[in-house]
Amino acid sequence: MNHDECINLCQTYQVEVTDKEFCMISKHNPQPLFRYSYGADCYGDSGGPLQCFINNNWIQLGVITEIIDCEGGPTVFHKIYKYAEFIENTSCYKLPTSCELHSKC
Repeated sequence: MNHDECINLCQTYQVEVTDKEFCMISKHNPQPLFRYSYGADCYGDSGGPLQCFINNNWIQLGVITEIIDCEGGPTVFHKIYKYAEFIENTSCYKLPTSCELHSKC
């Protein structure tokens, strides 16, 4: 399922995905409309990270903001980079511009 299809599925649950968010369904959840769940996020997971292992580093890409039907629905994440200036100004941590880790402190 691509991003646009995921957004359309969110809309069927009356959930809007903004430009500061993105929608995903686990690739291990091949038929979400038929309720076969494999590795989906569930209630209580809000605020949890979406991380990817890139160039031998774990990079946080998102934070769970909305879980729709944990047994088969999509998960909506806030895009971390949309808050890069706030994160840098409040924590002194600079988000990577590539896959390398940086800190200005």
